[in-house]
Amino acid sequence: MVSVSSSVYLGLYRLGFFVCVLAISWLAFGSPPSNIAATVSDKILHGIAFLVLAYLLSGALPAHSFWKVVLPVLLAYGFFIELIQGQLSYRDFSLLDFAADAAGILCYWICHKPIWAISTFFLSEKEPSTI
Repeated sequence: MVSVSSSVYLGLYRLGFFVCVLAISWLAFGSPPSNIAATVSDKILHGIAFLVLAYLLSGALPAHSFWKVVLPVLLAYGFFIELIQGQLSYRDFSLLDFAADAAGILCYWICHKPIWAISTFFLSEKEPSTI
């Protein structure tokens, strides 16, 4: 078990969130990879990406409410992605993709207790108390 100070803990979650937003934005705005679509459902990838983002943002902002901050921020980001994709000639606006994003966020909320139990085991920190 690794003991991490509170400021390092927050920094790691914030860095992880920032890196994931950059990676997801790069994937969302680039040309769609043809080989991924054949092996994994696009909607499952959306759900997993936003579940991870919800986890990281909850860890990065432990004093903020999931319903007042994390959920609206991530829904706005997901909708922003779809708006931009609607403007790109090689991408499409999709409400189903946005729904998959929302489903991933809600899956995080449903599973957040066991997720944080696993995290606290490895990081020996407390779960965000505002969920």
